[in-house]
Amino acid sequence: MGNLTGNVMLEGRLARMFYVSLYRMHQMALYGVPRTLMLMLSDQFGRTTEPRLKLH
Repeated sequence: MGNLTGNVMLEGRLARMFYVSLYRMHQMALYGVPRTLMLMLSDQFGRTTEPRLKLH
């Protein structure tokens, strides 16, 4: 994620959490809260039904 302030680096799960929250805030700005919530729900359902690895 790069340098936030000075020598502070974010890596791993914390960086992923910041990235996802920034992505969701961007979606809310573009689509609004109701559609963003629906997109979040569809992402959750997709994770449980789709395979973790594409073989093609």
